Amino acid sequence: MKMIWNVLVCLLLVISLLLVGCGKDNATEPSDTTASQTDGSTGTQETDASEVTDATDATDATDTEPSEDPTEESTEDPTEESTEEPTEEPTEEPTEDRTLDPTEETYYTPVPQPTEPTQVPPAVADPPASDGDYAALAEFLSDAAFIGDSVTLKLRNYHMATGRMGKVTFLCQGSYSVSHAVHNSMYLSYQGQDMTPQDALAACGAKKVFIQLGMNDIALWGINKTMENWAKLVDNIRSKNPDIAIYIQSGTPIYTAGQIGDLNNKNMDAYNVRLAEFASANGCEFINLAPYFKDSNNGLAEKYCSDAYVHFTDAACKLWLDILKDHLGL
Repeated sequence: MKMIWNVLVCLLLVISLLLVGCGKDNATEPSDTTASQTDGSTGTQETDASEVTDATDATDATDTEPSEDPTEESTEDPTEESTEEPTEEPTEEPTEDRTLDPTEETYYTPVPQPTEPTQVPPAVADPPASDGDYAALAEFLSDAAFIGDSVTLKLRNYHMATGRMGKVTFLCQGSYSVSHAVHNSMYLSYQGQDMTPQDALAACGAKKVFIQLGMNDIALWGINKTMENWAKLVDNIRSKNPDIAIYIQSGTPIYTAGQIGDLNNKNMDAYNVRLAEFASANGCEFINLAPYFKDSNNGLAEKYCSDAYVHFTDAACKLWLDILKDHLGL
């Protein structure tokens, strides 16, 4: 019995020793792995060769496996975001807008515009008193010529029907302009011959000339260029007719619904102001017809318009003669 008891005691001692040994082994393993992990996370910049060589294969495996997973996540995901998002966000359109706008502002040159008139002609003028007697006007116009476009052509037709202007000479042509007159691109007819204005005036022996032109110029050439041509026209006329008296008549208004582009009443008013200034500066007499033919909308009054555009009725032609009589004191 003693012997059996001794054997059992020995077995219990052996078992307890084995259990104590296993416990120590289990306690040391986590510390080693923790140390190895700590070394793996912070030891990339260390230079101690002994710690690197003491690392076991097991710790190497545990170090590499967790380190590869975060490395893949940290290198692949940010790389994809950094390569895709920057290329998609800065598109070409914003770049063009940022470069084009300053360029246009820097290199844009404003187009010169006609200056606003320094004075505006009266909007509407009451017709002058008329006694219906045009004998004195006919006498005054016996050595005069009228140069003009289709508006003056209507006055010629009215005179041919009434004879109220005596022996006056008409040198007019539809669509005629100041530009035509100075560039000889359209001629006036006198006794069946095509002539320049200066030659026609010399041929008919006119001592006075009443000119109304410009409506066919301002929409094409603008006011400034038209005034340059006026200077040439007056010089040309005086070169062949040095003693002639020149009367410059204003442009007449346009029917409000008949205004087309730059051929409008605002430009016509501005042109008439410039024309009055030109006449005064160049020894010509200015006759402002426009205010007498206007309505309250600043356009050609309906009773004076024959075509909802620019051309006159007989009533307008009679008013024209009354204006001339009043201006000339006849």
